[in-house]
Amino acid sequence: MAPERSPQRVLLVDDEPCIRALQSARLRHLGVDVEPCASALEALETLDAEPPDLILSDIVMPKLDGLEFCRRVKGNPATRQVVFAICSALGRDVRERSLEAGADDFVPKSIDNPAFDIRLRLLLNLASRPGAVPAAQARILVASADAFVRSQIASHLAPEPWEKSWAADPGDLKDALQAGPPDLLILDLALPGLCPEERIRELRASPRGDTLPILVLVSREQMPLLDALGPQIQDYLPKPLNAAETRHRVGLLFRLLGLPASTAG
Repeated sequence: MAPERSPQRVLLVDDEPCIRALQSARLRHLGVDVEPCASALEALETLDAEPPDLILSDIVMPKLDGLEFCRRVKGNPATRQVVFAICSALGRDVRERSLEAGADDFVPKSIDNPAFDIRLRLLLNLASRPGAVPAAQARILVASADAFVRSQIASHLAPEPWEKSWAADPGDLKDALQAGPPDLLILDLALPGLCPEERIRELRASPRGDTLPILVLVSREQMPLLDALGPQIQDYLPKPLNAAETRHRVGLLFRLLGLPASTAG
């Protein structure tokens, strides 16, 4: 019998006690051990003892902010492979600054939003593959009835080497999946026919569909659907789409299919 795996460990860094308590409860609900820290300086001392699987850090903190904390973690050979996510209520500019600082991802500080759980599940999966880089050869199937959305994704992913195919309606989607499952399905929740929950249930019941990574495209009005879809999907992209965010989210998912950085390329 294989030994039972220990729960993953998350270092949660935030100077607000209420936020630490709420996020700790949400994280423990996902089955992980949580070590709260009230400052980045305290977190650095903790890192010296034992690196966690994931660091979830606020940005605005006294003495050492989350961006500089991230730079120190990613600049240290002993901790650079720890998955690091900035969690903030600040806007898109901060998301871009977080990635520039070396963070693996940016998580909006919206604890009651089901999107929080989706993003944390993805990050915990990444933490189980330290040092992985995006797969170089991978196939993406994009299912959307909106020609503008399809053209956006084609443009956003044009610089990447991944093979892309398209489904403009449910029939195209069914035919494409029967021809051979892709490595990633990008599914527009506005695709006509079944309601999103029924469609994903049908996909999961199809041959090899139970392990198919699914990234859904969701409008602001559809965001509440993520509550029911959360355990069945790997990630989401809000509409209107942003090129940098599209590439980032697809790249994170393809890290789950990739090679360790030490052997890549």
